[in-house]
Amino acid sequence: MVKLENVFDLIAQQDTLETVGPVVDTKNVRVEVIRSIKPNNPQSGWYDQNEDEFVMVIKGSAELEFQNGAENQTVQMRGGDYMTIPAHLKHRVTKVSDNTYWLAVFYK
Repeated sequence: MVKLENVFDLIAQQDTLETVGPVVDTKNVRVEVIRSIKPNNPQSGWYDQNEDEFVMVIKGSAELEFQNGAENQTVQMRGGDYMTIPAHLKHRVTKVSDNTYWLAVFYK
């Protein structure tokens, strides 16, 4: 039987700075929905992931910083924006609007 679920319901009741709700977790693919609730504060340390990541802002906005050789690159994202982050490209979230929802797909 097919089960209908809603990503906003999955993590809406959590009150932590960042809540991660696993949607799919298999050997080759992991899908997460993430809710960030603290605006305009550094949200994370540097990520250096072993997998490629497709990330989309579903609702809200965010600023990401990437280590790009000698200079860092900053990218602004708003609802509907998405990108693919290659494995081992160091990055971090530097700002989010209140109640920013993300969809992240990690794959090898």
